[in-house]
Amino acid sequence: SSMLKWIGIAVILLSCAAFGNFLALQMKRRAATLETCRLMIGRFESEIRYNHAELGGIIHTLCEEPCMEDLLFIKSCRLKLGKMDFYSAWEEALRLNPCSLSRQDMDVLCSFARQAGTSDIETQLTQCRYYEEQFDRRAEEAKTEYEKKGKLYRSLGVSLGLLAAILMI
Repeated sequence: SSMLKWIGIAVILLSCAAFGNFLALQMKRRAATLETCRLMIGRFESEIRYNHAELGGIIHTLCEEPCMEDLLFIKSCRLKLGKMDFYSAWEEALRLNPCSLSRQDMDVLCSFARQAGTSDIETQLTQCRYYEEQFDRRAEEAKTEYEKKGKLYRSLGVSLGLLAAILMI
């Protein structure tokens, strides 16, 4: 019975520590995903500027690039493109594959998709630069947040685990 109690304490301590670590890792993943989104929009800009590519073609190109493989919604969007318009495919794919992004991040991505391909090339390029700047700023904010709060979340997880262990003793 005493042995089970110690095993239970160890499990609770490790679970709390793992949860704190998970939250910190989610913050780190979000920062990396936002940076990849910035690169993706830069790729949209290049494809529009130099290849006068259509949206479906850009999505296909992005699916082939290894640096974009973490953005699972891109592949999902490509699969949905034959069945629905670009914006609907993008929005549904993003909803099904949020990739560690916050609701606000996804709203910005959906706003980008809503405007994509709806105007002349110069306006599209301006929109791409605007959204690149948005994601650059969001990525920097997420990195700063991770640097400030990541260690805190890990420490809180361990502290809560220790508190629970002490209360069980």
